[in-house]
Amino acid sequence: MKRIITLATGFAVGYVVGAKAGRERYEQIQQKMHDLSQQPAVTEARESLRHGVDTASKTVADKIAHVTSGLSHSSSEEHSSNGASPDVYSAGGRST
Repeated sequence: MKRIITLATGFAVGYVVGAKAGRERYEQIQQKMHDLSQQPAVTEARESLRHGVDTASKTVADKIAHVTSGLSHSSSEEHSSNGASPDVYSAGGRST
């Protein structure tokens, strides 16, 4: 569905930019695009896409937060387990 909307938008923009029919034709095309964008199916698809993007971005943010908190928790355990901070810059990450 996204590809169809993108294709239609690209076609319309290209036609408007490339048309030599003058201002009147431009206004007609602009009105048709506005009418099309207000159709229930297009509005529904736009809202569905927006909801999908919102859900996906929240999921990704939650996963990043989970991984980040796991890394900081793991790092603090490593610091407390051996009593010293690891020297990551010496011989391949081993402390000397």
